[in-house]
Amino acid sequence: MSRRLPDAELAALMEGLNPDQRDRLIRALARLLMEQEQEEVTLRELRRFTR
Repeated sequence: MSRRLPDAELAALMEGLNPDQRDRLIRALARLLMEQEQEEVTLRELRRFTR
């Protein structure tokens, strides 16, 4: 269900932000990516134990 934001769209979004807003957005995106990665690891572990 994930949707990848096109690079041009992301660049346009970030262009309108001040440095503080840009930093907060980057941190939020990084946090979301880390959470998604952890969920994928958990799913792999669950699949391994349910085989």
